Amino acid sequence: MQKAGYLFWTIMCLLAFPALARAEQTACDLLTKADVEAITGMQVTATKLESLGLCAGFCISTTGTRCVYTGMLAGSLHDVYLAVEFPPYAVRDIIGFDEDTAKQTQGVHTARMRVLGLPALWFISPKFYAFLHIVDGGDVHFLIGQDGIPDDDVALHQALSMADRVYGRYKAH
Repeated sequence: MQKAGYLFWTIMCLLAFPALARAEQTACDLLTKADVEAITGMQVTATKLESLGLCAGFCISTTGTRCVYTGMLAGSLHDVYLAVEFPPYAVRDIIGFDEDTAKQTQGVHTARMRVLGLPALWFISPKFYAFLHIVDGGDVHFLIGQDGIPDDDVALHQALSMADRVYGRYKAH
């Protein structure tokens, strides 16, 4: 009887606070090793799940997770990562914050866009790294990044493909 009561209140809390239910999904749940390999062509040799709590003062949010996929692509070491950030956020206008950061970094270009109907920012430093920051209101933010991308268009296409899978899994949960 006690287990039934606990289960009832757990379900009621999850229904009342859907962000808590989604918060249980880690970045590695939303983007799999198989996804990264299929989209990028990279052979993933290591996958690492990290808490955003480790990057206080650097990350926009310290509530969430980051998954880093490391592997070889065209003979060189390459990383792909996904950060899933939940409130509270240290910065109110995250897209504006990313743009301001880009202005202070030589050779970085940004482009505002809509991805899956959501505001997003494409942030790229050619040949070094790129990331796509997608903002789903005050609920969740996704940051999909890669390093060592030789072609800007390829990097954007891959980030959009990963975003489609990530957001689809997030909404299905």
